[in-house]
Amino acid sequence: MQQEVADALRRDGFFHARGIGPDEYLALAASLGELVAVEEIELRPGVGSYACSPGPVPFHTDHPAVTTAAWYCVRQDPVDGASLLVDAQRLIGKLSLEQITLLERLHLAFPPLLAGHPPGAAPVLVPRSDGYGVYYPPVVRPEEPEPGALVVLQELTERVREVSPTEQIRIRLAVSDALFVDNRRMLHGRGPLRPNSPRLLRRAWIQREPAPSLFV
Repeated sequence: MQQEVADALRRDGFFHARGIGPDEYLALAASLGELVAVEEIELRPGVGSYACSPGPVPFHTDHPAVTTAAWYCVRQDPVDGASLLVDAQRLIGKLSLEQITLLERLHLAFPPLLAGHPPGAAPVLVPRSDGYGVYYPPVVRPEEPEPGALVVLQELTERVREVSPTEQIRIRLAVSDALFVDNRRMLHGRGPLRPNSPRLLRRAWIQREPAPSLFV
């Protein structure tokens, strides 16, 4: 299945694996690169992060050092709990070359990848063979923006907010399903959950290769 996942990530930006065991999930994740972190994602009262709160999670990417983000469904919400995806390449394609250049120069802060790692900043866009690698965090903290860059970032933000449900990819994982996502191409989010939702996903962060060109 490893080759199937890798091919789908290159072609589509995501892969939905159905009916696999938890050990198979982690082995599959590790086959895609270095498994740098595994975390249980569930509602946690008093925790301020989007992922642990019942409100909707806005479209975003995870840490820019993460090549692939994956989630394994341990428990699903009985009503919804679907993961929502947007292909950022489609949004970038609507920007002018001048706007893209400004976003290549605009760096946004990121937190430490793991405890003991330094924070830093990464550009919103980085050219790559199939278009652009994207860093689009849920909370935007620009680093010394050039004139006009924040206007372009706001325009990109509006385009993200205006993505219609028909343009979104909706994947509701069943128990024992997994979702693998190209973290530098696909924005991900979810709708609201009930405050007592039992939904529990096991998230894996995978780094296929170091990306020193991303960071300053």
